[in-house]
Amino acid sequence: MLERRWLTVKEAGQYLNLSPKTISDFCLRGLIPSIKLGHSRRIDLKALEAKLERQAGQVSGRGGKR
Repeated sequence: MLERRWLTVKEAGQYLNLSPKTISDFCLRGLIPSIKLGHSRRIDLKALEAKLERQAGQVSGRGGKR
């Protein structure tokens, strides 16, 4: 079975518990990796998870600040 790789803005919002508007803004600002297909935007789930992992590692590596 194939694992789903691409999320809609709405699905990414549900995944991150953020509004679709916030996800769209983050995509446009380059904070969330995404591509535009026609009139819609898709977020690469694997790239998003990798970015979150990198950011989590940076936060925990700053003297324990949370």
